[in-house]
Amino acid sequence: MSAIINGIKSIVDFITNLVDFVVDLIANTLEFISMIPDCVTNLTDAISCLPGMLAVFATVSITVSVILMLIGRGRVN
Repeated sequence: MSAIINGIKSIVDFITNLVDFVVDLIANTLEFISMIPDCVTNLTDAISCLPGMLAVFATVSITVSVILMLIGRGRVN
């Protein structure tokens, strides 16, 4: 009888962990999405402080890095 009760407790613990995981995943995804405009603003402000030629180089470097990460050729582990 105790094995059945322990089995039920294990199933309840699994479902609880699964629900917590999903709730945290959704909350963290929404937080990440809400941080993107702030990051873009900070990056734009930082690049605008650079001299002209250096700003062009920084912009191109960042653009190429993002494209390489998106297509999976970047060195991000």
